[in-house]
Amino acid sequence: NTRSELAVPIKVKGRIIGTLDVQSRLTSAYDATDVTLLQALASQAGVAIDNARLHQETQLALTRTKLQAERLASLNELSEELNHAADLNHALDIAVSEALEMFEADRARVAMLTTAGDGFEVAALRGLDTDPPVGDLLPAEEGPMAKAVQEQRLVIEAGNQSADLQGTHSSMFAPLITAEGVIGTLDVEKAQPDAYAQHDGELLLQMAALLSSVIENKRLLAAAQQRVREMTILSSLSQALAGAPLQSDEIAAIICRQFVDEMGISEASVSLLEPTSGRLDILADIVIESKEYQSEHTPESFDLDDYPATARVMQTLRPEIVHASDPNADPAELAYMEKNEIETLAILPLASKGQAMGVIELEEAGQEHHFSLEEISLAVTMASQAAVSLENARLFQQSKDFAEEQSTLLGITEAVSRSLEMQELLDTALGVTLPSLGFDAGLVSLTDERKGHLYLAVHQGLPGPLARKLERDGLESTLCDHVLQTGETICIADVR
Repeated sequence: NTRSELAVPIKVKGRIIGTLDVQSRLTSAYDATDVTLLQALASQAGVAIDNARLHQETQLALTRTKLQAERLASLNELSEELNHAADLNHALDIAVSEALEMFEADRARVAMLTTAGDGFEVAALRGLDTDPPVGDLLPAEEGPMAKAVQEQRLVIEAGNQSADLQGTHSSMFAPLITAEGVIGTLDVEKAQPDAYAQHDGELLLQMAALLSSVIENKRLLAAAQQRVREMTILSSLSQALAGAPLQSDEIAAIICRQFVDEMGISEASVSLLEPTSGRLDILADIVIESKEYQSEHTPESFDLDDYPATARVMQTLRPEIVHASDPNADPAELAYMEKNEIETLAILPLASKGQAMGVIELEEAGQEHHFSLEEISLAVTMASQAAVSLENARLFQQSKDFAEEQSTLLGITEAVSRSLEMQELLDTALGVTLPSLGFDAGLVSLTDERKGHLYLAVHQGLPGPLARKLERDGLESTLCDHVLQTGETICIADVR
């Protein structure tokens, strides 16, 4: 029904932003006055629209400024809380709690890259009570978490589902980056599509940067504290060993007590290799019971062939940890552990100049003791320090034995030089030898060239009946006779 129509442009600062249009059922309904009036109205409308837009933009800017101020305040508060966290785990817990609240998320999580870089370990989790729990491992090959780490950037998932997100629809993943590189991610998730915008991601990145800095500082502090602790322990061990007499058994006992005290285990023993027999002699075995040291009565030695794990430590000079729950552990070690009700056995090598000289064994009977890398490193360092002291004691004993041997030989030489009569010479030599070597009795037997058998030349300390029998019957079928026939040196540890 429109017969006449008039349209004029709506301009704002010289830019056309729309039109003002009027219609009439009459023909020639508009004249120049109407045009002028409509143009004036269009101009006023342009001003009003421009003012409305400016007001809207101002309000939006104020809202964003307020939101940014609130977020900055939240970040400052978060920074304060993180820096005052008692330890790293506490800091991670604070971060996920704040992220959960700040983004109104259903779940917030921190996942750390494993040492090998082949997966993520869930380090902190808040929100939905679903898998995977804290401590669980996640794959590192694919998914938004892997992408955030590999590309070192923010990843926002608007409406996708993922197996590891347990049904959530929106998520953001921010990489945690330190001087060492990417170490993990901070992520938030929500069961609502398109829940997060770019400005949310920027805030999460800021939170991740704060957390990364705190993680690095906490790790550096923990490493420094660990180093101070190690130096204190090593200094204590050094002082204890420096004040000990140069006797292997005394030094071994000190070493055992130090390991029991510092490593928090219930028993420690020191064993040294006896080169000629290939067996390990147990010098000391200390057990802590009711906060008191107890010396354990153990076999004096054991054969390396019976314990392959111990033999392997001696060969490789690398420590080994055996847990009673490990079905793949060495059967001989497991049998020993079961017999003695041991849950964890740590075997540390003792070496001098690259050569194995023995082992230190740490045992925990109550429950399995899972040694950290720092504990193992400290234990190996302590074992190295212990090996030096044990080697010094061994060298000192060798020097002492050599000096005593030379003194004995000199005494024998001086004694026999004063006599030319055979009987007196042998008796004098035997009289010097026995006390020098700490023996109770001894004899010298010689071959009767006419009869072809041994006879008792001189003796000291033998019971009268035995001495008379040997003088009467000779030494046929005795140990001395066997040595004469074979030319071998024979040592019997226990003739009974």
